[in-house]
Amino acid sequence: MESKKIAFAALIIVSALASCSSGSYRTLDAIKKDGTLNVSTNAEFAPFEYLDGSAIVGVDVDIISAYAESIDAKANIEDMDFDAALTSVSTNHVDCAAAAITVTDVRKETMDFTNTYFEANQVAIVKSDSAYATLATADDIIAVFNADKASIGVQRGTTGESFVTDSIEDATAESYDNGALACKALSNGQIDAVIIDLEPAKLYCKNIAGITYLSPILTEEEYAIALAKGNTTLLDSINAFIAIIKDNGTLDGILAKYFGSEA
Repeated sequence: MESKKIAFAALIIVSALASCSSGSYRTLDAIKKDGTLNVSTNAEFAPFEYLDGSAIVGVDVDIISAYAESIDAKANIEDMDFDAALTSVSTNHVDCAAAAITVTDVRKETMDFTNTYFEANQVAIVKSDSAYATLATADDIIAVFNADKASIGVQRGTTGESFVTDSIEDATAESYDNGALACKALSNGQIDAVIIDLEPAKLYCKNIAGITYLSPILTEEEYAIALAKGNTTLLDSINAFIAIIKDNGTLDGILAKYFGSEA
């Protein structure tokens, strides 16, 4: 359901980012000297990144802000379309992207990734009163969605979108700018289901009437921070920081802050 207007706007964003490219990435020393770590995100994916008023908050924001502080810098976080957030890394518009980014072989062709900081699971969201609500296994979900040629809402540019395209071939992926819009479309009866990460699914089902997520895990993935290929000084530094916050409980504290006891 992506309109021509949206597609054209996305093209403008990508072109603008490319034109802003410095031509090369900034090393860790350059970032430290400047005192600013430039970060892209897509604040449409609670609880990892979302807007609280005008402030960008969430798991990824806390992680990357704490990292910036650890190198005596400040995180300058830019909110943009998810695809643009990734493009901004490969064009050196930003130093890194922190946006619940799944590590994939395709993405590795144009950017490097830090070590994993979160393991995520994709689930299906359906209307609470639909026949789909009784589906009990991942195989059943895929088989029934295929048989029904279901229309499935996904967030544009995410793993959910590629999962529907690759694994539920007879279904139709309906792309939205964010998961909330997809879930509202589901609640309104415009689509049959939504496929998205478990943690955002929990929040959407809590806040949007008439929808529920199914417990079977459809696919597992790993989140990492993306940065320009070859920027080993920054990569090694962020990896060392991730190891520290995993070991000293800081990461668990951040997850608990946004997920509560279910983190």
